[in-house]
Amino acid sequence: MSLRRKAPMTTSRKGDLTILDSIGSDDAIEILRRLAESGGELACAVEAAVTELLTRVDVDQRAAEILADPGLLAVEDPWDRAGPRRDGHADPVDVADEMFEDGSRMVRARETT
Repeated sequence: MSLRRKAPMTTSRKGDLTILDSIGSDDAIEILRRLAESGGELACAVEAAVTELLTRVDVDQRAAEILADPGLLAVEDPWDRAGPRRDGHADPVDVADEMFEDGSRMVRARETT
């Protein structure tokens, strides 16, 4: 007869600690990696959860971060970059949108370093 410990509950009332509260971020990543490598529905669920988390963006916060950094955007830049080009005409609104995207990528890159 094998002795098996009853696994602690992973859900609890507010304020109570669970087994998930007792692991660190490195352990959590290792567990997710193992689950993802196991294949099947669970691996798909892990991938979907990670994708949803990584694609969640607070647009207002992102805009505030970009606008707060005076080195990222200058009001004159869209006007300077707009106008006739070899491949057609660049509208100032389109140029501003491209610049905002570039600024957003720069902010994301800073967050990951």
